[in-house]
Amino acid sequence: MQKQVTSLYLSVNSTALGIAVEYFRLFRFGVRQDVPTSEDMLGKAEAMVQRSFLKTAMAADVTDGTVVGASALLASWKFMSQCLENVDMLPIRIENGPEGVLNATAKCNFTITEKTLSLAFPHLIGDGTADVLAEKLVGKKLTMDGTYQFKYDEQSGRITCFQVTPDIVTPLLRLLGNLEDVARMFDNAVITPECKMATSRMASCS
Repeated sequence: MQKQVTSLYLSVNSTALGIAVEYFRLFRFGVRQDVPTSEDMLGKAEAMVQRSFLKTAMAADVTDGTVVGASALLASWKFMSQCLENVDMLPIRIENGPEGVLNATAKCNFTITEKTLSLAFPHLIGDGTADVLAEKLVGKKLTMDGTYQFKYDEQSGRITCFQVTPDIVTPLLRLLGNLEDVARMFDNAVITPECKMATSRMASCS
């Protein structure tokens, strides 16, 4: 197991392209949740590799425009992985942008479950009108497009800014059929339409 972890860790290529490719490989299925016991050794190893990759590839003050630091990024991604189940993220295109910037596009498949509602949209549970909306959502498999921007510092060989712009609204609009219901989903939700933790939620967790 240690050999596997080491080989994955050493595969990080300190170029913008290498980092982007490794990111999509390691986080294809989201962030591995911490395993409190030794039962899932592979899961623990994968979580360790993800953390090691971020420490190696990201600058100490890396930001996504909302949070700062690799640990904060990982915590944000981990929460989203808990909210959106059965995540499967597939890169479509990776190309050079302006100097020091790499742009990528990807499709992310996920399932809306009761856990999704309880964590991300708790206001849709226990309300007669909202329950009807919840019934339309639970069990549905959706695909959202996203753009990923890696800002790379040549001197340090690390990513200084990593911004993800997902489009979760479009698949929800197709599913629900109107913007009013989509707006109701995000009114008082724990996450934003940009798939980030709402500011009020971050404040309560700090």
